[in-house]
Amino acid sequence: MVLIEEIGEEYFALDMLDDSPADAGGQGQIHIDPEQQQEEAEDGVMPEGRGKVIRSDFSGDRQYAVELVETDTHLSIELWLTRDSKAGRPDPLLQCREFVEKPILEPTIDARNAYYISLSYSASWISLTDATTDYLPKPESGEPPAGVFRIYEIVRSNPSSPMSPNQCSIALRRSATVERLPGLPNYYGFGKFHIADDDNNDNIKKEVFITCNGATVQVYSLYGGWKYLHTISLDHPERAGTRFNVAAEMITSLQGRLFAWMVHGTDMIAVYDMEQGSMVSSVTRTCLDRGQTAFKTALDISGNGDLLAVCREGILTTHYTKDGTLHNVLRLPAEFSDVSTIVFIGSLRLLVLIRQEGTSRLDKRGLRINVKDMSIQDTFHTPATGHLQPLRADDLNYIPYHPITSACDGACQSSMSLLCQHPTEVTSSDLHFQVELQTTVVVLPWKSQDLRSAVVTITSLDGRSSKTFTIPPACYYEDWWLYETAVFLEDRGQLVVEGQGVVLIWGLPTSFDGDFTLVLAWLVGPRNAEWATCSHRQLYYRPRRFLSRRINNVNDDDNQLMWIPVKPGVGSSVPQERTEILSFLRGFDFIIDMSLQASEAFKRAIFQYVGLYMSVEVFDINILALVIKNWTPENYDSLERFMAAFLASPSGVMHPTTGSVSYVRLVLLCGRMDPRSIGIARVLIDKCIRQARAAMDVEYLVQIMRSLPELLDPKQPHSVLALHTLRRVAYFPVSSRKFVINHHTIAHPPTFRLWPWGRHMRPLHLCKDPILQLSEKRIYDPQNDNFTRELFVAPFDMLWEVRRKTPGSGTASDTVNNLTGAGLLHLAYQFLRAVLYKLTPERNARVRCYDFTLEMLDNPALSALVEYKWNTIGFKYWLVRFLCQCCFFLLVFVTVLMQTYNNALQSSEALYIAIISCSAVFLYLEFIQCFRGWTRYFNSMYNLVDLLAFGFPLAAAINQLLILREITSSDEVTMQLMQLNAGLFGFSVPLLSLHFGGRYDPITDNLDSDNWAFQILMIAYFFFTVILMLNVLIALLNVAFNNGDMSWHQVWLRNRMRVVESAENMSYQIPGFREAHNWFPQEIYYSVTHEQTVAYKKRWVSEGEGGDQDILRDKGAQAVLLPGEAGVGKTAMNSPMPRSVTPSSESNQNPTLVSSETNTVGDTAAPPATPPAVTHIKAGELDMTLKKQDDLLRSQFVKLERQMKLQQASFEGQIETMDARFQQQQAFFQAQNEMQDARFQQLQESSNEQIRLLIEQLARLHPTTGAQP
Repeated sequence: MVLIEEIGEEYFALDMLDDSPADAGGQGQIHIDPEQQQEEAEDGVMPEGRGKVIRSDFSGDRQYAVELVETDTHLSIELWLTRDSKAGRPDPLLQCREFVEKPILEPTIDARNAYYISLSYSASWISLTDATTDYLPKPESGEPPAGVFRIYEIVRSNPSSPMSPNQCSIALRRSATVERLPGLPNYYGFGKFHIADDDNNDNIKKEVFITCNGATVQVYSLYGGWKYLHTISLDHPERAGTRFNVAAEMITSLQGRLFAWMVHGTDMIAVYDMEQGSMVSSVTRTCLDRGQTAFKTALDISGNGDLLAVCREGILTTHYTKDGTLHNVLRLPAEFSDVSTIVFIGSLRLLVLIRQEGTSRLDKRGLRINVKDMSIQDTFHTPATGHLQPLRADDLNYIPYHPITSACDGACQSSMSLLCQHPTEVTSSDLHFQVELQTTVVVLPWKSQDLRSAVVTITSLDGRSSKTFTIPPACYYEDWWLYETAVFLEDRGQLVVEGQGVVLIWGLPTSFDGDFTLVLAWLVGPRNAEWATCSHRQLYYRPRRFLSRRINNVNDDDNQLMWIPVKPGVGSSVPQERTEILSFLRGFDFIIDMSLQASEAFKRAIFQYVGLYMSVEVFDINILALVIKNWTPENYDSLERFMAAFLASPSGVMHPTTGSVSYVRLVLLCGRMDPRSIGIARVLIDKCIRQARAAMDVEYLVQIMRSLPELLDPKQPHSVLALHTLRRVAYFPVSSRKFVINHHTIAHPPTFRLWPWGRHMRPLHLCKDPILQLSEKRIYDPQNDNFTRELFVAPFDMLWEVRRKTPGSGTASDTVNNLTGAGLLHLAYQFLRAVLYKLTPERNARVRCYDFTLEMLDNPALSALVEYKWNTIGFKYWLVRFLCQCCFFLLVFVTVLMQTYNNALQSSEALYIAIISCSAVFLYLEFIQCFRGWTRYFNSMYNLVDLLAFGFPLAAAINQLLILREITSSDEVTMQLMQLNAGLFGFSVPLLSLHFGGRYDPITDNLDSDNWAFQILMIAYFFFTVILMLNVLIALLNVAFNNGDMSWHQVWLRNRMRVVESAENMSYQIPGFREAHNWFPQEIYYSVTHEQTVAYKKRWVSEGEGGDQDILRDKGAQAVLLPGEAGVGKTAMNSPMPRSVTPSSESNQNPTLVSSETNTVGDTAAPPATPPAVTHIKAGELDMTLKKQDDLLRSQFVKLERQMKLQQASFEGQIETMDARFQQQQAFFQAQNEMQDARFQQLQESSNEQIRLLIEQLARLHPTTGAQP
């Protein structure tokens, strides 16, 4: 959403309510500006920060700007200097950053819109107002809404110098005096600094602060000190809680002395004068459909205050503010009818922004309109940049507007032609199309029903090639729909199939190999509707009530209202009218049922149609989620096969979403009714993981992470799927390794060093298994090039669930300043608050770790997440608890020593009371742990040891306080001790004599006799008891040791996870702790070696997981109907789709289908057949079957491996033999070549000799020849 607010005549600000990055100033957020964009472009990826800029405002001279940045738990107020000629970019004034705790941890886009920040004209005051909790359900207790209201004064150390970070220090000081003015204590609503008279040169004297809470407007003066001026009553106070959206529109439309207000319960808009406090005029907004609530009313006042612009339901009107008369009106084009904001640029131009889905975070579009004649000049796009600079109206990307003209108007409805009058044959794109309805009969156990399929025959003009395209009968919730008409709209190149409220519009292919495209699938309410087209081939239908008027000859003056147009969406947009949306959504149900028993061409068309709209949200819910919500135990198999086939197709691309709907969680919730829905969840999870790994983007795993609370619930039968899912996301690769290496901070494990205040300076490649997090600073270290390990990312959503803070659960804390500058009182308050939170039995924990089993904790990603939190906050939290217990046990030890060896006569009641107090505190903490889960508490023997360790000192100290005796030294009772020792010695002598005295001979003579049977039994007894049982004991100890050696790391990790969970929850209770330390990222990066990755995957496969199987391919292959499979859809269990009749099928009382047409071309798809039998197998039998199959596959694999080795050995022997033969042949050929070379050389020499002799003979003959006359 984009809010535009005018700043002067040429500038306006854009408040982006999206994930716009902001500079955090050391908090892990990055501000994107032109210079930084060029710097980060070297790495090929832009940094992503955790902060989101949700509001911004500029000062009067547009030199200073304030940003409201949203983090996980707080709002950050940042002041910026927008003019810097040297750097060419804004300079953040980090000295005046403020943090405010949010009342809602995870607000929606609408709730985020309720924050408002304003900067005064002279950049001296900042106001922060909030109405976010109004967008949540009202608490039953009737408590007032919890909001944030702050007034800050900007304090400069050198007011005469310009505001620059290098010349003066800046600080924000909360003004408690201003917040105590009438109407401002505990204020909840909107507020803004405003100048009522722009023509006055002394604007500072005219500046006021205006608040609006939905019922009243209060005005305060700033010049010469804050003063309350007056209050303007707008509505009843009890309606204030429902009028905050109107209050926000009123604040943004302030212009001069005037503001506009939409009166509750009417269509009237009132114009008020804020100085006089009275209404000036009123206008009536245009409303075509009074029951329609989907459209927003946008309004604004011109720069000179003469005109008021109102936009409602795509109709833009301008009115004079002095008397409310209409100035002009414009009906916006259909593609620009959903208006989010309008704003005047001066008094002659008007900008209109629309709401649109699927666009960039910053890229928005709209219209520029000339106010004088209300003509559309052109369209514009906002530049998609993140730099903080006020935009000029001329800087927008303007594009000339070319309207999409439609020849269809109201007059064409007077000459309507029925749909059945259109042709059934048409020639288009050198192809001949013919459609006919093929009648079939469905035989059910209780009745027979006639159905029709639409068969299209495509023939080339030369008649050599032909094929058919079949549209199967429509079925919707066990109800068959009979096609009545199938015709062509020759001018549009479309095929329309209609029957009993079902209408399918198909686009014809342009070539013989092309496919049909589904343009629209509707399911309207009336079954007996009449369908017709106008002269421009626009499709209309007439409901049943208008048909009765025509039959009964009832005259209707407005005949045009009888016909309702069928308007498909444009691109991936959906229809706007409520009736059109419902018909559009119901169309998805029956086309899914039709797709799985049709041809491949039909399936491709259905998949393309569903993929076009799968990411579109209607009624605040995704269309794919609506399809999944239609799951029932009867259609689980058909929906699972459809989802698998659809997601395996090129059209089934699941885009990363940050919405509140999780497809996987919806399916798992359906699994509470029937566990068979887990198959659909497995398909969705597989698709998300595959797309995430292909794109190397962890955002694709959002659907899985939001379903983990349901997936890891031990009460649900999802443990196997949960284990498999966690293992598949264990090693998730990083998309930009170089960027992480250059922007990282290492979370070093806690170590005891000689100088504790020093920093770790070890390079990255010398750290053992380093865990990294992103940092806003870019530090290039050449030694990091030696780090060659792979990096993987792990989000903290995989470890725990962050619960949203409910309104009324706690009040917002005071503004958090720097902890180092806090006083002793503030530190004491923090300590007391943390202690009270720790001692609260039913405290509302923000973070709750999932209930992992030991097998699930064998995951490197979970281990890295726990290790990171232990290195940062977990160890510190544990160390404090450890030191406290050490002090307690040291106190007990010192008390015992003093009681035993102290010579002085002194009382020890104080020590006993201290022991009792400490023991009671520790036992109370143990009670809190037991209270949160007594089953898990008593399953651990360490908790029982803790109870004994704290219980015994408590009992001993109480006993000592009850006895109150003193122990003196032995010097004072020497005689008494001598008498006591003599008595003890005298008593012990007869005791020993009686004990060892009596009969010294053996009791029986059997041991002395030669009783071989007795001796053999004794030997056997000693053998079994000493040797055999001892070996058994050793074997059991060996098994126990092996089990402990395999699971000790998981047990250790789970105990650390509980400590980390407590530390994370405690961090929310210490004001300013999460802002002062950069220890709370959304994701971390860990490194492992390649050998560790391979070993983990081998262990995963060896445990029977079977590797990363292609579930989409396997399930998608089943979507093709095979012999013996049932029809699909919601009738797959009870009433299957039509199939051929056989003698056996008539006797088994199953639905059958008989074709009554014999002269039609057969369908290219395989006919459906009987449903498969369902066999119920117990869990133990299934495990045994799977194990047998696994053993069989392993044995076959071993045999195949042996055969491959034998073949490889034979191949190697053959290759060696061939090499030897080749070498022999090569040597033979080389010898022959040498012999031929020698012969050629001899021949050459002999020829040369012959030539020489011939030349000599010629030379001898030459003188003789020349001497003749």
